[in-house]
Amino acid sequence: MGKKPKINKKHLIIGIIAVVLIVVFVNLGIKINFLANDELHIRIEPLQTSFEVVNNQDFELNFTVQNNNFWFCKTECELKLYDPYKEEYIDTEKIELDSNSKVEKNYVINLKETKEGQRDFYFEVVCNNIKTQVCQTKEKKIYRSAFANVNYVLDPDKAKLGSSLRPVLNKQSSQVNYALNLAKEIEQLSGKKTNLNKYIINLNEQKELWDQGRYEDIDVDESINKTIIDLENQKNDILQDTESYNLIVEIINGFEKNWPVLNNAYKLNNKDVQNVADTVNARIFVFNQSDFEDSSELTESFVNLNMSFFNILQEYNYSLVRDDLISRHWKVQSRLNYELETNYSINGDDCQKIMMLAENYKQINSNSNESLKDYEEYINNSEFLSLKKEFKKAVLLNLSVEPGFFINNTFYNNSLNLSARDYYSVLEFNDSSVLEFEDIACTNSSLDIDSGDYELINVSNYTQERLIDVDFEIGKPECCIFGECLECMKDPELYPVIFVHGHSPFEQSPVESSYKSLSKMQIKMGHESFVNMGDIDLDTLNQDWYGMSYPVAVKGSYYYTFYYDAGFSAVVKKSLSIENYAIRLKEIVENVKANTGAEKVNIIAHSMGGLVAREYILLFEEDDIDKLIVIGTPNQGISGRAKKFCSTIGNDKECEDMHKNSVFMKRLNNYVPDIEVYTIYGTGCDTDGQDGDGLIAAEDVKLEYAENIMVNGTCEDVLGVSLHRDMVDPEKYPVVYEIVTEIIDS
Repeated sequence: MGKKPKINKKHLIIGIIAVVLIVVFVNLGIKINFLANDELHIRIEPLQTSFEVVNNQDFELNFTVQNNNFWFCKTECELKLYDPYKEEYIDTEKIELDSNSKVEKNYVINLKETKEGQRDFYFEVVCNNIKTQVCQTKEKKIYRSAFANVNYVLDPDKAKLGSSLRPVLNKQSSQVNYALNLAKEIEQLSGKKTNLNKYIINLNEQKELWDQGRYEDIDVDESINKTIIDLENQKNDILQDTESYNLIVEIINGFEKNWPVLNNAYKLNNKDVQNVADTVNARIFVFNQSDFEDSSELTESFVNLNMSFFNILQEYNYSLVRDDLISRHWKVQSRLNYELETNYSINGDDCQKIMMLAENYKQINSNSNESLKDYEEYINNSEFLSLKKEFKKAVLLNLSVEPGFFINNTFYNNSLNLSARDYYSVLEFNDSSVLEFEDIACTNSSLDIDSGDYELINVSNYTQERLIDVDFEIGKPECCIFGECLECMKDPELYPVIFVHGHSPFEQSPVESSYKSLSKMQIKMGHESFVNMGDIDLDTLNQDWYGMSYPVAVKGSYYYTFYYDAGFSAVVKKSLSIENYAIRLKEIVENVKANTGAEKVNIIAHSMGGLVAREYILLFEEDDIDKLIVIGTPNQGISGRAKKFCSTIGNDKECEDMHKNSVFMKRLNNYVPDIEVYTIYGTGCDTDGQDGDGLIAAEDVKLEYAENIMVNGTCEDVLGVSLHRDMVDPEKYPVVYEIVTEIIDS
């Protein structure tokens, strides 16, 4: 047998050490590779898509998901399609991907809409590497999202039907409104109500079908035409009855107003007046017992009665009675005038006084004629005639007459030496025939009228009103989100939110790795009050985000440089100054404003992104910015640990700009913008001997002109810097999310 080879222990030990070192270096290499490549990157295509579909037709949403990770690792992903209108997930699926592989996800959807509008969908992806012996991952989850906009339109035939129905339905709506006005006018005139509820209900049902786009289910009701004719006839009849009613009321009011005159006529001569008065009360009784519709039939009798009534008044009117007595019996003129002036209303006693006075005058007249036979020489004497006039006046007015010619305590000369016998002679009033009062009959009775209170019905022109507001218009497209549908339009005051990421530690890492920390905040906002538009990249630039009824939230990277070279292209540049990044941020701001139609934007920036945003405002002023919120931003510059990390693995130029007391920082901090600025800084972690977020000291985040808001937390990672990154995670620090959304909403 041959001799066994002798094992060299020294070589064996060296071999074992070499194997161990290889394993150690492989594991270290794997970990370094994880760190250098940020462990896992997820790409979604397309990030934004928009298309048009015909109502009630199926359409597809297609997305491609690609993972980029260490080749030993597999990836676990949850793919979810979220409907922000219904505020629920339509579909969720978990899949497993090999390293650097793609998967396509297709969704077939039918919105079952009947009108025109817009709906949005979010495609959300949550992935992590699967930890194995050769894949030493921490299984940190990566969040990405994409946006799909669907514009649904009417089928051409359906749109044509709607256009033809619209004028017919609007005419019907006007007819119903006219009929309602007729019914209201009829009720005001006569108190009669007309029930038109069936037309109102039918019109509202048609409107509901119209708004739902169900044009084919709408029936036009033609019966409204006959109803309008019936109502117009009713109105004309009522107007005719109203005219008759008002005429009768005016006649009755005339009776009541002139009733005292009729009573005086009755007291002086009651032969014909009683019949007229009885007829008046009889007619009024019939009128009170009759319906409104009978007014036309009663008009003629009231008109004839009115003529009889005023004939009586004309014959026995005050002035006519007085003038008649004066013309026939001028001897009682003064007395009658006196009675009428002092007692305007002639009663029975006055009537008796007038008749007694007339009898006295007849006797005096007879005596005077007898006495004057022997004294004809006095008849033409002026003094005698003057005395006769005063004496006559005194007698008529019941004044005192005393011998010696004292008349009402006034003395009259007696140059004629008249005797007592002459006193009577001057009482002569007239040389004509004896007075006759046989046509006057006196009574103390009085006539009554039971007229009641009547008011004229106002028949002035009725003003047409809009009693039912139902218009059939071809509705404008509605954008539906968060459980409500609003008219699609670009509102310049719906300020979008732009998320601006921080410093990228590795130049070879894809751009997506820079702002992945902001994805969870953006996704959460997209579930509540913002439209999550995902990211801006080369494919999503210059899109028209028309019709969003809520503000959008979008991420954009200042690492992209866009240029024209036989088309629009972009390259990634991560080794430039913050000033260069600010110029690129302006491109993002202008693009978002153009896409949304907004006048301004709000910026939420993390870490170095806050300096980029502040430099943008310094260079281009603040006209485009409403509010600026910076989280963990080194506003006073970096030093210590942050400076070492940045110099070791970051690009030199942006790190130089961020150094404390650098020319860039001094220039930046000498500028105070005229907008709302908020800083959110972390405390609770040792930061180079100061309190901070582990990477940036709290005092280095604050700005004198800003509202500085503290968030307390912890650093749980090996390097003690996790709070700086975790503050923008709404699951770990919901208070930051609440602060940010409250500021934006205000």
